[in-house]
Amino acid sequence: AGNLLTMILGKYPGPRGLLFDLPHNAVDAAAFIQTRSMADRVTFQPGSFFESIPSGPDLYLMSHIIHDWSEDQCFTILANFRKAMAPNSRLLLIEMVLPSDNSPHPGKMLDIIMLTAPGGQERTESEYRTLLDKAGFKLTRVVPSADNTVFSVDIVPEALCDPDLENRARQLFPKMVPSATAEPVVAATTTLRTNALLRLVMAAPRIDRSFLS
Repeated sequence: AGNLLTMILGKYPGPRGLLFDLPHNAVDAAAFIQTRSMADRVTFQPGSFFESIPSGPDLYLMSHIIHDWSEDQCFTILANFRKAMAPNSRLLLIEMVLPSDNSPHPGKMLDIIMLTAPGGQERTESEYRTLLDKAGFKLTRVVPSADNTVFSVDIVPEALCDPDLENRARQLFPKMVPSATAEPVVAATTTLRTNALLRLVMAAPRIDRSFLS
């Protein structure tokens, strides 16, 4: 309903926001945005990321979305972002990023839930890099949260990488990866499912998915 987007805009007064969500969420989103006093800075645009993505924003945010879907569905979503993004746009994924070894991490339990329920999966940094490379993106960096469970995955279109973008972006959003224009626009897509952050730490290795192929 715009919680993440309005939190970011509340901290950074310059940007405007575009909330992209399914049409039936418009009324609730408008009411929530009003409670945050952001009606003049946030625009709601109905749609589905399986069909198209709004063009124009400088920074696109997807929070806990990619892990919901199968690899083919992820390619569809990412391809639509790729079509919509301008040369100076960036895409920020907020996801759990699994450790590459068998160290404890709550994402390992969530990985099993993703497999058995919606059919998605959690990924390591290497697995995200592979997925994004195939979709025509370049992963530029992975930034952990304070408790090291949720990560920001910063990516740009492969053919549109600009080494000066990050320096200009820091002037607008210190410690974030945002727009590079005078009046940045942040677009946020919301999850189609409610994802609980599980605090159960599992020390076991990840489940072997090879039997699925």
